[in-house]
Amino acid sequence: EMAFVQRPGFTFARVHLPVRQAAKSGRFESGQTSRRQAVTHPTMTKAELQLLEACPEAMIVVQEGQAVAWNSQACRTLEWSSKKAGVERIWDEKGGLWFLEGDEVGLFESKVERMMKGSASNMRCRILRKTGSMFDGEWKAVLVGNGKVMLQIRDISERVVYEEVIRDSEQRFRSLARHAMEGIAFLEGTRIVDASEQFAIVFGWQELPSGVDIL
Repeated sequence: EMAFVQRPGFTFARVHLPVRQAAKSGRFESGQTSRRQAVTHPTMTKAELQLLEACPEAMIVVQEGQAVAWNSQACRTLEWSSKKAGVERIWDEKGGLWFLEGDEVGLFESKVERMMKGSASNMRCRILRKTGSMFDGEWKAVLVGNGKVMLQIRDISERVVYEEVIRDSEQRFRSLARHAMEGIAFLEGTRIVDASEQFAIVFGWQELPSGVDIL
């Protein structure tokens, strides 16, 4: 089941009409049927709206700081309704989509400023759902012309958990390696990025050979 966006001037609609009735209403050409028809928005073409809905990620079209169109994935990710956005102003640092702390505020401002000048921007931060819950997310935005910004939001909660598990595992392994009786080194390609003291002793180094190319 799909949720569709409805805002003043345009809507997404799932239509199930007999061919004759559809043709008579002027919504389809005679002899054609369709499950989905996007009514043209004053600043967006029918094809643009259909492309927006087809995107697998949460996509929002922002104009003058407000969400003017979004797809069903945005409804699911942000818990918005199909008729009303969950926030009034997208780029507001407080009371909007973003949960920013400390240095994130300045970074967010610089990213938005960069985007408004025409460069694509992206940032990882916590993002608020309409219900008040939040998730670790990543947003990407680009100015696409006519004052419109295409904003993509992705829930990366699982990725963040995996990254934390990998970091913890790596730290534990490094700690064990440093206290091992054998010489152990960590490599990136052929370059040593870390090594145990025993490794340095075995090969006669006076200090840990961080950065040394083994070839």
